[in-house]
Amino acid sequence: IKLASPCVAMSAGRRWKRRAKDLPIQQRGAIDCENTQKVCIVGAGIAAFVAARRLQQHGFAVKVFGYCGNKNLGGRLFSEEWDLQAHKMDGAKKILEGAQSEASTIRFDTGCQWVTADDPRFLSEVERWQEAGVIEQWPDARIGSWTSKGVFERIPPADLPALFCGAGGMARIVEHLAH
Repeated sequence: IKLASPCVAMSAGRRWKRRAKDLPIQQRGAIDCENTQKVCIVGAGIAAFVAARRLQQHGFAVKVFGYCGNKNLGGRLFSEEWDLQAHKMDGAKKILEGAQSEASTIRFDTGCQWVTADDPRFLSEVERWQEAGVIEQWPDARIGSWTSKGVFERIPPADLPALFCGAGGMARIVEHLAH
């Protein structure tokens, strides 16, 4: 799977153009690009990379467009990392103002925090991701909602389907698919 560069993102009538950094994206198997149909996938989320992998398995040469920024693969499976001592905000931008330390770093998912797997085909994908160590079951998730009076109403765990979260952040799933 190749990531295309530069990518162009359109939003609210404005246009940003950024160059994607090269990542060690490996092609699965030898592909003769001269005699192979080429496919372009727009987007860099979970669906794009699952489609890219499946197409490669069927002999297509695949290029993924839509990767913008440093290592922000994942679309809605986006994980953020903040060093509480070294990172500061400058308007809407996160800037580094000191030496980073693992001791003061937190990681959190800013998009999707978990997935469920009811369909047998998707469940088999989840099992492969579990074997690879990029996803794990979330056994005692506190899921619920806040009432208008500020009270958290938890959904009983027995009423929830099996929930799976990324080991080290949801973006790990897509990073695994891309490599």
